[in-house]
Amino acid sequence: MNWKFNPLVDRKKPIDFGLILNYTMCFIMVGILILGTFLLPQFYGYQLDRNTIGRVIYTQRDEVALSGELILTVLDRTAIVTNLVSEGGMSMYLNLDSDQLKNGDLIDRLKEEIAWAVSWGVLPQEVQNVDFNAEIGNLQVDYFLLGSNTTEYGDMALWRVSYNDYEKYQVDFLLDAENYKIYYAELGGSALSDMWLVDKLTKVDGTYMMACMSYYEAENAEDVYKEKIFKIEDAGSFGWWDEREDKTKLNQRAIIFGFDVFWEYFRGQSLYDMYQIEEGDDTTMIQNAND
Repeated sequence: MNWKFNPLVDRKKPIDFGLILNYTMCFIMVGILILGTFLLPQFYGYQLDRNTIGRVIYTQRDEVALSGELILTVLDRTAIVTNLVSEGGMSMYLNLDSDQLKNGDLIDRLKEEIAWAVSWGVLPQEVQNVDFNAEIGNLQVDYFLLGSNTTEYGDMALWRVSYNDYEKYQVDFLLDAENYKIYYAELGGSALSDMWLVDKLTKVDGTYMMACMSYYEAENAEDVYKEKIFKIEDAGSFGWWDEREDKTKLNQRAIIFGFDVFWEYFRGQSLYDMYQIEEGDDTTMIQNAND
């Protein structure tokens, strides 16, 4: 067999380093893509957990009505809240410290609501001087869930803000986490105990009960006991109690007001028990003078 060298067949082809580099880069990119698909979600979740676990973050909802969303009046929401508490109680979900409060506007919104209540004659003007300064007093804020929390109307929750500067003011407020309406309050301290008598508050509509009706945007109320206890439509019984009338409790908080369901939670007895009367006594219907 005769064999001859053929330069066109036997000549070695030169190595194409550019082609090899292209293939190598393709394999590397594919590898990075595969790793990224599995690892990036885990890394993002780790970073999110590290930044949020153990920290309280709350934001104010935009007050924009979505199409088809049911708009609740102040009285409607108040009635839903009191009914939820009556049926399922309330449980503390979290507690905020002073550093966490600096990132939100809760205290500012509470001050605005206090000023609004004062303008209606529901609260004394002196309470507007409480500055809730955590640097000179004890400020405690708790977040409560109501019943099953989520209803057809959205989440239902309450803020409880307690403040004591150990000198002039010792106050406690329970307010709606959505519209910041005040449902219950205990007011005391040397600056308040000698200044506020409910029967001497500025009367918007002639009586304290009418002032409360205006504040909660109710059209009528039923006087149960000397305008110290009255029913505000579907929201239930509301009333006030002046502890200074009890000479054995001179060092107690000066005055308490709010819906009966919260009295049972914070005071251990209902508003009716405080006045030693039976619920269901004869009532007198009062019409709102604004209507």
